[in-house]
Amino acid sequence: KAFAKKAKKAKKIVIPATIKKVNKKGFTGTKKLKTIIVKGTKSFTVKKGAFKNVNSKKITVKVNKKMSAKEFKKLKKNLKKAGFKGKIKK
Repeated sequence: KAFAKKAKKAKKIVIPATIKKVNKKGFTGTKKLKTIIVKGTKSFTVKKGAFKNVNSKKITVKVNKKMSAKEFKKLKKNLKKAGFKGKIKK
């Protein structure tokens, strides 16, 4: 569900491989967030508005190096749809 409830002061969030979806307002309130680390090798759904009221330009998403190019492209697309404007790298 929403990471934001417990992570308002977090600078780094690790998303485990078991996550299938990040809901609307999933990262809302994480003003100090700089890095999101994705542990899984599969893409996941990120709902529109997950980055509402967050300056996502300052956030870097680091993806598992074992993620396939197809899954990486799918995740990038999902993040952009959700309003993410930062860097995404393997």
